[in-house]
Amino acid sequence: MIFYSCLFFVSVFFAFLSVCDLKQRRTLKQPRLGFFVLSGLTVAIAFGIREGFGTDYYDIYVKGYNEIQAGFASRFELGFVTLCRLLILFGLDYHSMFFVTSFLTVFLVYRAIYSQSLGPIWGVYIFLFGGFLFFSSNGIRQALAAAILLNALPFATRGDTVKFCIAVLAASLFHSTALLFIPLVVLRGWRPDSLKSFFTFVCAIVFGGAISSALLSFGIAVSPQIARYASVEHLSNQFLSSGNMDVADLLICSIGLAIFFWVKNVSSITLDRHTIFLFNLLMVGVVVCVLSKYVMLFSRIAVYFTSICIIAIPRLFCSCDRGTCPSILIVKSLYAMFVIIVFIYLYGILNFSHVVPYMCVFSH
Repeated sequence: MIFYSCLFFVSVFFAFLSVCDLKQRRTLKQPRLGFFVLSGLTVAIAFGIREGFGTDYYDIYVKGYNEIQAGFASRFELGFVTLCRLLILFGLDYHSMFFVTSFLTVFLVYRAIYSQSLGPIWGVYIFLFGGFLFFSSNGIRQALAAAILLNALPFATRGDTVKFCIAVLAASLFHSTALLFIPLVVLRGWRPDSLKSFFTFVCAIVFGGAISSALLSFGIAVSPQIARYASVEHLSNQFLSSGNMDVADLLICSIGLAIFFWVKNVSSITLDRHTIFLFNLLMVGVVVCVLSKYVMLFSRIAVYFTSICIIAIPRLFCSCDRGTCPSILIVKSLYAMFVIIVFIYLYGILNFSHVVPYMCVFSH
């Protein structure tokens, strides 16, 4: 607990130094790259040298790495297998796999924060105290795929569908479920409002079983990984009880969406296309979390969307700073406290290691 508390403090401190000019007492529009990199390196090294952290650490990844090293067929995707074989070629053991994937994931997330969030300190804050960072310590292949997709989002906003699809295909080389992201490029032109969103959530709750079955059938046809997971799961009371979703990101994203619609309704701010697209995807993530009540597998699909809160919410806050939005400072302060409270309550007080698909941080 003390180790990770220090890790978070040091990383946030470096991120703070990257955007603050202490001499002139102002916030920089563009973060200092040196301090920003130090913030990311702190996280990458700490998670890269971990041992036994994550429920899949030994049973899936150490075992899988040793099988590849022994020349057996692997269940992993081509990109991940190639990475492992490259490490084996240099005579490295399984620790190198966790070290390299940690660096790649953190690098890609920080790159997305740097280039898209407009508010780097907020992006780092949500990344550290949300659920995605700890998910990446367990689902390392999918976390790497999700990090690649974060950097592909601007292609979709600009209408560069070819580059977007190439990026999705690259992500699928590490986790085949990433292919489900391709059809969602159509959301770049959707203009959300609170009424449509409320209707969507109601439909997800009322018709969740039928919707889940239809989506699962489509997913099985697209991804062998989904077919493999679906064969051992069933439609039964899995909601919020057995590791089927990341509660932290679900709460963080839900409140973020509420702030998004509040900003749209009470202010004259015109949000850019990319911000709207990000919140469209964030809304999909919350709906998929709801559907995980019926199919536990959807909790893993939701990660691709809930991780977008790392760049979407900071971007929204920055847009509010540039315009006229009443009480935004109060909202931002309350949101910052909410994120911390969720983190401490779930992982500290309740010790919700049974809810998240990785070992509780406070037990290490």
